[in-house]
Amino acid sequence: MNDAWERARQIAEQHAANGSLFVRLINDGDKVEGVFLGEPHVREVHWDGEGYVECTGKELCDACEGGKRPSLRASINMFVLAEKAVKIFEGSLSWFKDLVRCREKYGLDKWAYEIQRRGAAGSTKTHYALLPHEQLTEAQHEKLLTLELHDLERVTAGHSSDEEPSPRGSAAKEDPNKKIALDVA
Repeated sequence: MNDAWERARQIAEQHAANGSLFVRLINDGDKVEGVFLGEPHVREVHWDGEGYVECTGKELCDACEGGKRPSLRASINMFVLAEKAVKIFEGSLSWFKDLVRCREKYGLDKWAYEIQRRGAAGSTKTHYALLPHEQLTEAQHEKLLTLELHDLERVTAGHSSDEEPSPRGSAAKEDPNKKIALDVA
């Protein structure tokens, strides 16, 4: 495949991912820079071959009764720097442990972080590297506090985030997908 076709494919994938409410890192080496906002939403799920299904507990869950252990999925709002919009990043237990370590060492909402995918599309061995990217100024931090956040519990249960945004701060009247100016470079 020549360079023009490869570049066109990458741009098309990026545009498809940009239209999503979720941050999507599809291929090995894909990365995103952003600021984590708000509280995480953690849930236990089972993979059914097409998507994640909530675990209803050992006594009520068919998958658990069949011997399948649930896995953890953690979601958090993220202001994506390149898109200047609030999206949702969802990851595994391993990724969430790294996020907790970063929170303890640096704090989350005063730093922009880089997340990079390590693993081919479809690989069960994929992991996500999480590194501090750049510390925010107080003005940048204050501006982020005014953004509306997605209702993580509602969205991960399959409902639209547009129905009931979760206000944050007294000036939270903006559309969560609206692009805002925040210079972090």
